[in-house]
Amino acid sequence: MLLFWIGFTPVSTRAFGDDEIEPFRSVEWQAKALTGEVTGVEFARVTIGGKTYLIRGDKGGTVIPNRLLDEMKMHSGTLDFHSHPHNDDCIPSKSDRLMMRKLRQTTGQRESTIVTPNGRTSLFDEHGVIETGTISSTLDDARRRALMELFGGGK
Repeated sequence: MLLFWIGFTPVSTRAFGDDEIEPFRSVEWQAKALTGEVTGVEFARVTIGGKTYLIRGDKGGTVIPNRLLDEMKMHSGTLDFHSHPHNDDCIPSKSDRLMMRKLRQTTGQRESTIVTPNGRTSLFDEHGVIETGTISSTLDDARRRALMELFGGGK
């Protein structure tokens, strides 16, 4: 609803060549990463059986609650991506790597993606970075200001 309000087109109505888009390449990453930048905390997106969950972490990381881990195991859930609140900070922390180890042991998932407010990404596993990249942002100044005002920034 918020993204409609500030003028985003939902991913589900966009056309892609293969009818799919990786979650961290969607407009959604921009909102989550910017929210993290404003609040100073991490956010994660988990998908379980067609449902998407947003998990708010703290300054040190995002922990997937055991209840969701159990659901992920039963329904082949995934940690789609999580955001770090600072530009260019796409290196997985020790807690990020430990979470990937726990996910591998619990669900079989071996890797996930970190995104930052300025679009830096890293694909990582329990051992560290596999590859890095950059995603273009479609946030113009008006949309960025709207998100920052909504989440307490830009004052």
